Amino acid sequence: MKKLIFRGRSGSIFAKVLYSYILIITLPLIVFGVATYYWLTNAIEKETHKTYSGIAEDIRTEVDRNFQTLDSFAVQLSYMPWAVKLMNMEGSSLSYDRLDIGVLLGILQELRIFQATYPFVDEIAIDFSGKDTIISTVGKDSRERFFSDLIRYKRLTAGDWSDRLSQLNNRTMLLPEEASVLNQSKRLLTYLHALPPGDSVFQATLLLFIKEETIQQLLGKSALVKQNGSVYVTDRQGRYVTGYGGNAAIRAALERQLAQGTSGSVQSMRTEDGTGYAHVQSAEGANGWTYHLVVPDNMLTAKLKSVRLMAIALMMFYLLIGVTVSHLLARRDYRPIEQMLSLVRARLRPAENGSNEYAILQNAIYAMLNDADRSESEILLYKPLARNTCLSKLLKHESDHVDYAETARTMELLDISFPHEYYRCLVMLLDEGQLNPEALLEQLKPELDQRLVAMYWVELDGRSKALILNADSGEAEEEAVGLLREGLRGASVAYRAIGAGRQYRSLVELHLSYAEALRALEYRFIQEDGAILYAERFSDTHEWKGTIGEEEELKLAIRNGNAASAVEMAHRVVRTELQASRLPLGGIRFLCYRVATCALAALEELNIARTPSVSPNELLQQEEPGTMLDTIRRLYEEAARLAAEERQSRNDHLIREIRTYLEQHYTDQNLSLTSVADTFGISPSYLSRYFKSQTGTNFVDYVNRRRIEASKRLLTGETTIVQVAQKVGFDNDITFRRLFKKYMGITPSQYKGNP
Repeated sequence: MKKLIFRGRSGSIFAKVLYSYILIITLPLIVFGVATYYWLTNAIEKETHKTYSGIAEDIRTEVDRNFQTLDSFAVQLSYMPWAVKLMNMEGSSLSYDRLDIGVLLGILQELRIFQATYPFVDEIAIDFSGKDTIISTVGKDSRERFFSDLIRYKRLTAGDWSDRLSQLNNRTMLLPEEASVLNQSKRLLTYLHALPPGDSVFQATLLLFIKEETIQQLLGKSALVKQNGSVYVTDRQGRYVTGYGGNAAIRAALERQLAQGTSGSVQSMRTEDGTGYAHVQSAEGANGWTYHLVVPDNMLTAKLKSVRLMAIALMMFYLLIGVTVSHLLARRDYRPIEQMLSLVRARLRPAENGSNEYAILQNAIYAMLNDADRSESEILLYKPLARNTCLSKLLKHESDHVDYAETARTMELLDISFPHEYYRCLVMLLDEGQLNPEALLEQLKPELDQRLVAMYWVELDGRSKALILNADSGEAEEEAVGLLREGLRGASVAYRAIGAGRQYRSLVELHLSYAEALRALEYRFIQEDGAILYAERFSDTHEWKGTIGEEEELKLAIRNGNAASAVEMAHRVVRTELQASRLPLGGIRFLCYRVATCALAALEELNIARTPSVSPNELLQQEEPGTMLDTIRRLYEEAARLAAEERQSRNDHLIREIRTYLEQHYTDQNLSLTSVADTFGISPSYLSRYFKSQTGTNFVDYVNRRRIEASKRLLTGETTIVQVAQKVGFDNDITFRRLFKKYMGITPSQYKGNP
């Protein structure tokens, strides 16, 4: 066999290829077959047991629901006027001379209505404590006659009932008993509840008589129970209450298992004749009952047997397929390798030819990979910029003649794909400078892929970023927006707001979503920081459609603290627009709102966290243009004051930093107005004007005075005047002597001789 397989080949290479294919293909297939068998077996068994447990719990829930209805009925009955009246009526009886016959008939009619409303109940009765009277759906009688003639239990006498009814019975359930109701034989469960419920000083007892077959009908509602299973009910003491289906042998086996106290949600059980069953026990119900579902084992065994046969057949099939495919692939691969070696030997330099085939191929692959690495590094250098440019072109739609076919080819080369149906654009306004989103997007990618969402980041400018969402559904887009918000919070990225455009189903319409996102972002001032503003939530029915040409001038005036100029300009803008356009009240409000938000935009550009006490939202409730203009005035004045305070605070901070810097570097001979301006990132001309305004003296005079002041301490020692000049920052002693005489009135030599 071995000679047949390796005939006409060099043996070693072919054998390694064949063994590799066997390891790669055949063994995983066998392992997969075994794993499939165990997985299917466990899955079917778990799913079957889960189904059994679900049926048992459904039975418990259904019965509990009916009994909870009885509890609600008891509470409802205890507060009915006629019931309260009868419970509190004085005397030891409710005779007809004290209880009007019309009232009694009305009460009986209500009880019969209750009986029809709760078909779970067969008969309803109320025993009034201390009055020897029972009013029921069959009439009004004494306690003895009621339990002797109307509803007569086989094992309970009227005296037994008197003892029972003299006790407090809150949700008490008596086991099924043989009884005669108006001379009709029935098995009844009796539900007793004190009235009022839970009161230790009860005044009456509600008796609800339930036919056992009603309970049994609830137990047998499941199709599984009707076909093959059976259900048994036990109370807290483990006593048998009732059941559906089954036989005496199953019941005896169940009682033995319960007596042994075995635990587990699904247990195995066998009858005396060896028949196996699955026993499922529900949780304890609201009335203390436990429900036991018993199903024959042969149902699960039949399923597992078919799975076992199928798994064995699959493993044999996998083995045959794996060996066959491995041999065919090895035969196919051997001849190309030999041809490849001949080609490689012809092209490689003699020094690169190895001692065996693997070394030869390794040298060739290394050379190829080096070329590929160089090409890939060049591509990766320009790829991010190209991707951002392509996506920006889609968003801004600067021309009506965008070639989407060419754009699609470009996106394919740049690994940009939109595989889903829905498109939405988000625009984020940041608090801080640059943001590198790559790490965040990589972190969110697994969850986005799971929700069938693709997300692309587009750099717009220093503070604005755009996000393109492409999702399988609108709900998936909403979830992706929530994930993005949580991711930004987790990464501690501070942003003012995110504008979200509408959802579209075409890439051609993506620029519309981008424009809507920018429009929605304009509403950020009426929302809290970090809000997501959806374009569809802001109606533009009454919006003003114009633009504010003086917007930058307004913001500049406010940033400079010139409130009067800003207010005058704002009033002029509003009056001019009102004269040119006939706007409804909603349009006037929007116009004034846009003018008002220039103040907030100015503060935002100055990165001022404090907000004015006057809110633009006030404009949305005002009715008169004059009132709106007054609101704008107050807002502008407060915004200008905040800008001035911020500017003054920054000036104070900057002059302190400059003075500290000069104190530390005044001895540097290269210290100059230009070098200090470069250090603080400002122009020399601005530094000169700013320093003079803050200190009252020019920059050079301030530095020279500081140096002369420092030289006075050095002139008292043995240090020469030349050395002193160098130590305090002068590059020659002539300048030092001249400036010392200018500021001190004497020469350095005179000061040194007479300090």
